[in-house]
Amino acid sequence: MQASDSYLVVGWGLAAMAVARHFELRGVPFEVMSDRSTNASRVAAGVYNPIVLRRYNLAWDAARSIPEAQNFYSGLSEDLGIQVDVSMPLYRRMASVEEQNGWYTAMDKPGLMPFMHPEIIHYKNPGLDLPYGVGPVKQTGWVRTEELLDT
Repeated sequence: MQASDSYLVVGWGLAAMAVARHFELRGVPFEVMSDRSTNASRVAAGVYNPIVLRRYNLAWDAARSIPEAQNFYSGLSEDLGIQVDVSMPLYRRMASVEEQNGWYTAMDKPGLMPFMHPEIIHYKNPGLDLPYGVGPVKQTGWVRTEELLDT
């Protein structure tokens, strides 16, 4: 690459920010072009979840991408001095005995075990309508997109 060569990053959502960050860490010259208008990253709220809960399928490449994303955002948090990645449990509400059985059956699917808590939890709170309990999903959370993209 010649000294005058540089890359143009168009937009400023999470994907563009991640590309720019990788360029920055590798000393690759780049410029960003964005009007910082509303984008999908701001609308999506930054929630991540490794499992498609309706059918208990692993999200594409989740076994690799979830830990990689968590490491990426952890490093970014350190460098920027703000908490970017908020780990938070996600719960699959069970609406029937069949859904409970589906949870336990899904535990046998390849790749799902690291992301599923092996037991359904039953809360005794009259304010919650959870007669069949909830299935906790592990390695879930959200990225504070507003703070990150405005930094």
